[in-house]
Amino acid sequence: METTTRYLGTCPVCTAEQKLTTDMRMVHHGFKRPGDGSIHGDCFGVHYPAYELSCEGTKAYLVLVKAEQESVQARLDSLVAGQVKMFLKVVKEWVKGRNATRRVVEVREADGLEFTRLLRVNIAQTESNLKHVGYEVARVEKLIANWAPKAVRTVEEGAREEQANKDARKAEKAAQKAQKLAAKVAGYQKRIDTAMKNKTPSTIADIFEGGPSKIRDLAGCSKAEALKLLNRDHVWALFGLALGQDNDRRLSEMKYFGDTFVWPQV
Repeated sequence: METTTRYLGTCPVCTAEQKLTTDMRMVHHGFKRPGDGSIHGDCFGVHYPAYELSCEGTKAYLVLVKAEQESVQARLDSLVAGQVKMFLKVVKEWVKGRNATRRVVEVREADGLEFTRLLRVNIAQTESNLKHVGYEVARVEKLIANWAPKAVRTVEEGAREEQANKDARKAEKAAQKAQKLAAKVAGYQKRIDTAMKNKTPSTIADIFEGGPSKIRDLAGCSKAEALKLLNRDHVWALFGLALGQDNDRRLSEMKYFGDTFVWPQV
């Protein structure tokens, strides 16, 4: 059957968006190509109409899943009722100098503790399987209950929506980054203003000397650009600090001579 790249539709089973055939049915998907020239493992929804147009495939899949649910329930009932009298167990046998060989052995009630252990394991596994099959039944039933016809999308519409979503994610990421940056700037500003109020020159020296590293990391900017973002040039000037100049002596005075440091006149 020919396929067209003109339309996109939702699979009525796995709900993934796929390209459609010329008669608006699902193309091959959910498969593997192991190299033998054949396709293995198609999704059940392949060849059914897109979900937008029909839930025929969903209903057919529900029959399959409910049959599986009944089968698993029957298995659990037989385990709990003690009707299962034998389990198969894979045993590894090691021979010196050779790889381990495997053989399947039968474990029966007469084997005592091992049979009891396998019974517990099988009950737990079957209960888990039943729970997951139940989730799948509920998911498919919801798809059927919520179904309503709608138009399929063109490939061009899909591409535009994908680009719009990508742009939206990019904008959201940029907004979050800007918000974090603003918070970091405010944090450094508060530290500087508090140091000015409490007359703690070492704090001001540390921020100027090292540069606000967290701002530099977020903004991807230089030390000078990060200091500019703080909008505290008047503070640097007050202490005689200037970018591009040798500030080592002044910074040492601010950091290590706190008791004798002469606070500049404002």
